[in-house]
Amino acid sequence: MNQVRDIATNQTKSKYFKTAFKLTVNNPDIKFSDVKIWLEREGQVIANAVINKEGNISLPILPQDEAEKTMLHK
Repeated sequence: MNQVRDIATNQTKSKYFKTAFKLTVNNPDIKFSDVKIWLEREGQVIANAVINKEGNISLPILPQDEAEKTMLHK
């Protein structure tokens, strides 16, 4: 996911291209606020995802060497 975000954010120069990672919840009893997504490296949380009311997910872009050592948890 880091490589996709890096290409979309830093390497694509088109105003017609936008990166979007979206959460879809199929169970009506679960709200977006119930879902937790975070990045973890060496047992420590380094970033929590922000999920807005439309389900769009925001995570930071990491340098490639850091991203390779980082796990995405949900």
